[in-house]
Amino acid sequence: MSNVVFISFFVLLSISSKAFEGNLSKPNSEDVGSEDAKAHFCSAVANDPSFFQVKLQDFEINGIGFANPPGYRKDGLCWWTSRFQRNAVYLSVFKPELSKPSQTEIRELVRQLIANKHVVEIPGYSSIREFTTEQETIITDELSKWEMREDGFWQGEITTLVRSTQIPEKLSKQMDELYVRVTQNHEIVYQMLKGTGIGNNHAWLVLQIKRLSNGGYELTTKDPNFPNTLITYIYRVGDSYFSSDMSFPVSTLAHFVPHTRADDELRRSLEAVSDYCLAQ
Repeated sequence: MSNVVFISFFVLLSISSKAFEGNLSKPNSEDVGSEDAKAHFCSAVANDPSFFQVKLQDFEINGIGFANPPGYRKDGLCWWTSRFQRNAVYLSVFKPELSKPSQTEIRELVRQLIANKHVVEIPGYSSIREFTTEQETIITDELSKWEMREDGFWQGEITTLVRSTQIPEKLSKQMDELYVRVTQNHEIVYQMLKGTGIGNNHAWLVLQIKRLSNGGYELTTKDPNFPNTLITYIYRVGDSYFSSDMSFPVSTLAHFVPHTRADDELRRSLEAVSDYCLAQ
């Protein structure tokens, strides 16, 4: 995603936020609470470029309420759970003052979050954690269907990646690029983790990265296997792969290389937020 696109997104939202701030002082809707939810969301997005990253760091409220489910292949839905987590962070607006939707309506809301085409207003719930915890069965079912629809594509995608080791210079360049995207563009970055063998792969979201004095990086990630914590990983200059025996607690991946993917989904999320907040 280019810096131009990203900057334009926040310029537009900064302009629109002025109108929303005015609406907060002069509500003209009978459903003031619902209008406030949109206004506060759009104002926060416009005034804080790191809003979504900060939102996910508060994982006890905005993290998915269950661990990576097995899926129809029985080897985990990490690729889809992580993408759903990011979609929910960018595209959900909660309206707890309204009545809870029916099971049919909840399934449709989940499908809309997966489709990643527009901001989804969710009545009757106050947070991602509350919604996903209570509706784990429906969400897991829809994630499994998502896996079935895309399984062939993503299995092909992972085989095109390099093996579970990398030339140190190339991995260093990838880390430098990740640092720019997370710290300057304020993106939540989705990465597929290529381990040894065909089946040993994983995914995570990178939401924070710090440059260390020795030239390495400290990554803060949201791993779908661990809903109740954030995982910190240290990349050291000269590394040719990430090693799970250091700080990444996934025993199935002895070592692996992260690869940024699903950038088109992030672009669509930002466009959806912009459309939602610019609509009067």
